[in-house]
Amino acid sequence: IGSVVLVTVIYALVLVVMSAAVPQGFIAELVTDVAPGETQPIAVVEVGRQVQGAVMAGALLFGGLLATASSANASILASSRINFAMGRDRLVTPSLNEIHPRFGTPYRSIAITGGLILLFILVADINLLSGAASGLHLIIYGLLNIALIAMRSVDPEEYQPDFTVPLFPIVPILGTILSFALLIYVDPNARLLSFVIAGGAILWYLTYARTRATKQA
Repeated sequence: IGSVVLVTVIYALVLVVMSAAVPQGFIAELVTDVAPGETQPIAVVEVGRQVQGAVMAGALLFGGLLATASSANASILASSRINFAMGRDRLVTPSLNEIHPRFGTPYRSIAITGGLILLFILVADINLLSGAASGLHLIIYGLLNIALIAMRSVDPEEYQPDFTVPLFPIVPILGTILSFALLIYVDPNARLLSFVIAGGAILWYLTYARTRATKQA
């Protein structure tokens, strides 16, 4: 919790400083003045260029690239771990559970995840993909809160977790409402793609994985 609060405060302060360092409306014009087919400029880089020139813009761009690489690496590893768990629970083929004999990693899951990411980057619009990713995260967060309520309410005697949820069920109810409410800020096309992917996942579970999945109390 402390880490989340600290990062949120720093991020908010950076945005405040960026907005105060340039003339009013400068950042908004970066978004609105983009012609069709042109790449949208990176706000933090353009602010750095405006304040301290090309050197600062280059430094901020380099920092952004490092952060992007770190985030992408974490996403690939986390996503491959999800695939690995899905294979273990027979939601997908168990062959994804294959562990590399030397490195001890689920190399098939990592390869499939990385390959799909590269494919999406090559064939789809980046802005659409990023918007759909944000939409999917919000949908997943909302569904996780619903699942939490269901698991703790349907059979509370059988399901006895070691952790507690403060102010249950108020917190997960608020989490569900706010997660789905934030979808209004996602681009309509990206939002539609998010629901299509989520719907496809539900259909996959109902038609394939439901009868094969390993259920545990």
